[in-house]
Amino acid sequence: MEDIAIDTAEVFAKSKEFETSYVYHQKMLETQKQIQRGECLYEF
Repeated sequence: MEDIAIDTAEVFAKSKEFETSYVYHQKMLETQKQIQRGECLYEF
């Protein structure tokens, strides 16, 4: 999930859609936090 989110964020950043890029970057950060806390029950 985090790889997909960061790749998507990069695409939107390159197309100058910064708000959408920010949303996907935030999703990636939240996924990382869940994995670190052990809250993520599924392997992505």
